[in-house]
Amino acid sequence: MRGWKPEIDRQRAISVARRANDWEIQQGHALYPGLAGNAFIEHGLRKGAPCTICGRCARTSPRKRTTRRHR
Repeated sequence: MRGWKPEIDRQRAISVARRANDWEIQQGHALYPGLAGNAFIEHGLRKGAPCTICGRCARTSPRKRTTRRHR
């Protein structure tokens, strides 16, 4: 058996919450909920507000066009 189902489910839930910028759900699924909650408060994050980890939010930035090279 590969993976531990409860951990896979937790990671999936936090991933979905991260995509939705739902900080409360992320906090609930975090390994250290209190620490996560403090970080969200400290940075003024609220539901729907994008994070600032990578600067401009990848969800709101236009996607890069990739070119495929054929050999």
